[in-house]
Order: sequence, then C-alpha cells, then structure tokens
Amino acid sequence: MSEFAALNAVYGSYFGVNPPTRVTVQVGFPVGEECRIQMDCLAFDHAESEKKWRKSVMHVQGVSYWAPSNIGPYSQTHKLNDHLHVAGQIGLIPHKMTLPELSTDPTSLDQLVAESLICFNNLSAIADVQGVKFPEDIAGVVCFVRRVELLNAVRVLCEEKIEGFNKVSSLFLVVPVLPRSCAVEYQVLFQSPNDLIVEDDDDDDEGNAVVLPKIAQVLRESKTAVLNGDTSINATVSSWLRGSMTCVTGVLSVSDGASSIEQNHVNLLMAPLVEVLQSTFSKLKAEPVVIKFFHRKEISREIISTSVAPYFKCGISIVPVDAVGVEGEGCGLVGVHVVFPHRS
Repeated sequence: MSEFAALNAVYGSYFGVNPPTRVTVQVGFPVGEECRIQMDCLAFDHAESEKKWRKSVMHVQGVSYWAPSNIGPYSQTHKLNDHLHVAGQIGLIPHKMTLPELSTDPTSLDQLVAESLICFNNLSAIADVQGVKFPEDIAGVVCFVRRVELLNAVRVLCEEKIEGFNKVSSLFLVVPVLPRSCAVEYQVLFQSPNDLIVEDDDDDDEGNAVVLPKIAQVLRESKTAVLNGDTSINATVSSWLRGSMTCVTGVLSVSDGASSIEQNHVNLLMAPLVEVLQSTFSKLKAEPVVIKFFHRKEISREIISTSVAPYFKCGISIVPVDAVGVEGEGCGLVGVHVVFPHRS
C-alpha cells in the first residue's frame, strides 16, 4: 500500500472523466513470487449485445456532508441496467474525509465498529441517490478486515445492522493492510428493481415478456467430506437471485485443529468445493464470467489453479489472503466470489 500513490498516477492516466469503480486491498504474495500487483477487470461489450442497455456513473469529486468524495481515480458507482456496482467503502466521515478516531489501535474492535457504521451510513446515502434501498436491495457483500480475531465480530455486526443480511451472499476475508490504514472495507453489490429492462421474446408468438424474479431467491448448498479419517472438510455455497442479477459466494473450511494442511492434500480438499459450485451453477442454469478464489497465502496458488481450472470454462482469479472467515466452528481455507453476466 506504500506504493499506492505511484500506482494511482499510472492507473488514472488510462481513464477519462468517469473511471470504473474499484476495490483496493494489500495482500501477502508468497515470499519469492515476482508478482507485485494483481488487477482483475470486469468489462462489458455493448457491440456484442443486441439488447437495450442503460449505463450511468456517479463520480463524487467535491467534499460534502452526504457521502465521501473519491480519493483516487475511480467512481463511486457504475450502474448497468439493474446491476449497481459500488466502489470499496471505508469509514470516511464525508465532510472531513478522515476516519473516526475511537482507538489508538487502528485494528481494534471499537475502531472497526465505528468505521463500519459510517460505511453503512455512506452506503445508504449512495443507494438513495442511485434509486436503490439499503439494505433491502443488497445482493452481495465482500468484507475485508485486518485481524483474524475480528472476523466473527464483523459478521455479527453486519447481521445486527443490516436487516436480512443472512440471506445475502457474503464473504469475509483478512488482509494485512487496507487504504488509509483503515480497519475494514466493504465491497457491496446492489440490484436495482427500477432499472430492470425486460424485453419481449421475439420467438414467442404471443410476445410474452421474459420472466425474471422480482423477489429475491436464496439458494444454499453444502457438502461435507472426511480426509484421513479425522479431518472434516466442508464446502458451502450461497446464491442470491433477483431481476437479472445472480450473486454467489462460497467457503471451503476444515475442522478445528487442522489448520496446517499438506500441500499435496489441497487437490483432495478442493474437490467438495468444485462439486458444490458445479451443482449450484447447474441449478442456476447460468455460466459465470469469472470465479475469484481467495486462498490462505500459505497454500500454493499453482495448486489451487490446477485444482479448479479443468472444471470451469470461465475466467479464474486466484488471490492470496491472510485468512478466510467461516460461520461457526472450523478454519477457512478458500473463499469464493462468483461474477455472472446479466440473466435474461
């Protein structure tokens, strides 16, 4: 993150007035790996689609009381039909553009709670301007914190402060450093009911419109296996569907006491997760654009890649993190965030 300013200068030179939204975190690339930066991009090609598309961008540049201004070459939101992508949110007080100071420890629980509440207020203000509701229209959340000890606390906070959070596809990850040395960052995806475009099916003589769900549909699937007789492996995948949006997250975990995993066991460990993902995609009748695998950094990225690449035709992104959050007992090994195209 110390090289962020230099990166911004180069990154910003490639975009105009309305740059993309983005989420930025520092990760711990394995020692000896030459990679210093990893960038995942999601693009849409209007020329390849015959459908109608509406795109709008919100780029907050001035300091105000209602939402923080952009602190880099990115936009706060990008909306494509009913998909609303929001830039990563940290707990900046809008009119001061500073973080709250609840503790001398920037990663303390008090600091995390204070920053989170500001994030939720800012997200609510952004949602209002974009014609969606916070939290009713949230489809997915990826949350980054800086300490393993805060994983359960931030999950409980989200459940308490975000109504219906248990139905939302979510993922909790630990990374070493976040922008402005903040305690928490939220990546939030909304579905905008008022912006859903439904076209008539020209192949249907009666001209009936394509039916897309107006009420969120939630699907949860899991599989448990046993490795070497004493290590329990659990793969859980959650899906959220409404309008043309599909949001999927998942976690692969092992039983307590099995946090040290042999590299040659990773292929076996990944099998339940691959199986549940394949089953979920089949039930959704949808093919993803990209699957992001967030893995504990001590696990080889090459092994993760060879464990999943043969089974999926879409793009695959592999990102090392310090830890992966799980519900209840166990140790998270791999987190999954799946991006789908617009459904029709």
